[in-house]
Amino acid sequence: MTNDGKKLLISSLDRIWQERRKSASLEKAQMRRDIQTLEKQVDELVEAAIAPQILL
Repeated sequence: MTNDGKKLLISSLDRIWQERRKSASLEKAQMRRDIQTLEKQVDELVEAAIAPQILL
């Protein structure tokens, strides 16, 4: 493989790795938001289940 070929390959791989890092970062942020939403839903369900007992 020529030097130019190696440089092109390394450059291409670097772009791919950067995109994968960016994609993983976005996916991580989305998972964090999903977890927060689920935690809120669980809290609301727990409150709904507990609230009627308090009135008794």
